[in-house]
Amino acid sequence: MANAPKVLLDCFLCRQQFRFGPQIFDGHAIKAWNINVCEACHAGNWDGVPPEKHPRLVQHLRKHGIPVSRNTNGWIEWPRST
Repeated sequence: MANAPKVLLDCFLCRQQFRFGPQIFDGHAIKAWNINVCEACHAGNWDGVPPEKHPRLVQHLRKHGIPVSRNTNGWIEWPRST
């Protein structure tokens, strides 16, 4: 396993690469939204994703007909199951 090539994914929100295996996972696969996000973006937006800061996410969710739930701040809530 030590020689296995590392897997790098692009964060949908910040567009930076993050490691996603083997053995090191610095992000999350948000299956309900069909995106991947780095740990920094996920943790930094724990209380919801501000749509004005991430219009690309809004467009993606609309394009794919994914329902959006917003909190009292108007921010997009993370899906309950990722």
